[in-house]
Amino acid sequence: MGVIPYGWSKNESRTFGEMWGLVQQIHGGGHLISPEMLISIFWEETVFTNRWQMSDTAGQFGPAVGFGQLEMKWWGKVWDHYGVPMNPDLILANDATSVRASSLALRFLVDVERRSKQNALNVYAGVAARPVNAKAVAGWLQCEQALQAAAPFTREGVQAALKKAKMIYDEKQSQHPDIKMFWDHVLRGIPSKALQAGMERAAGLPASHPGSGPK
Repeated sequence: MGVIPYGWSKNESRTFGEMWGLVQQIHGGGHLISPEMLISIFWEETVFTNRWQMSDTAGQFGPAVGFGQLEMKWWGKVWDHYGVPMNPDLILANDATSVRASSLALRFLVDVERRSKQNALNVYAGVAARPVNAKAVAGWLQCEQALQAAAPFTREGVQAALKKAKMIYDEKQSQHPDIKMFWDHVLRGIPSKALQAGMERAAGLPASHPGSGPK
């Protein structure tokens, strides 16, 4: 078995910057479910890959789908309440639709069913049926907090935050060529901490200048 996460593809998986742009455009801010939370879910579930749920042992697909591995019980709820057509074919055919599907499912839990943030995440993750998934939810929350604290985004800050939601390899493998290639793709376009500091100095900004994510 290789060191690269199962189901990840350099040609098909999005970078952090691409995902951040999609989430900002489609989900936006100002909601109990933050953009950083969606990023955390998409990373932990599929490493930013819009695909069917996969079994790393049996090679089977389904029933969850999309960046956020939305389960089929949500497709009809989103369609009926928001009037947004939603099914696996539509989700897999368009990355924006995939982001919108998870965004609306979580908004439904919070805005329509009036659930707390913690409860909404637990329902989305299916914790009642699969208690082990509570660990994933805890990772989402830690990743969300780390991303919010990491602005302005740097390669080091984003990488450290994402690892809180999903540690994809043993640290002893961190220098493996495939792992370096993987992170180079995921973090493409994000400045290093040193470069970000230099950019801020050149612009005359204080080191604590609040940032936004990759554009």
